[in-house]
Amino acid sequence: MKGEISLQIMAALLLLIGLFQLLSGVFKLGRVIQFASVPVVVGYILGSAFAISSEQLYTFLGIESNGEQVTLFEKMRYLVMHFQELHPPTALVGVLSLTILLTLKKVKALRSGLFGYDFDCDTACVCLSLTRYSRPHRQNA
Repeated sequence: MKGEISLQIMAALLLLIGLFQLLSGVFKLGRVIQFASVPVVVGYILGSAFAISSEQLYTFLGIESNGEQVTLFEKMRYLVMHFQELHPPTALVGVLSLTILLTLKKVKALRSGLFGYDFDCDTACVCLSLTRYSRPHRQNA
């Protein structure tokens, strides 16, 4: 029940944010952000990044979520309490993917790549899609 309501709230919020961004672009209101202080903008971005990251940790570590966790604290508590359910191959692929991405970001010489081919985006797509398929599918009895 909670998950269904939070999904509806998230969909409505995303629709409103998209509409607000569209109207801001049409009416050229990009300069309004100058009135928001830098700490407020940074706090909003970091909070969003932390919330998204906490949701992605389930997939990254191969831990199955039951979907009952709504708040950020409930999600983090569930991850800590169910850490023993970690799926080692999925976590290994996730850590390797993250290592490859961070290494490619640091190595500027690979950025131009072979024949001007950009390896960063393609490597990210391949590595992150591998994390999705490395976890075995469990069948419910």
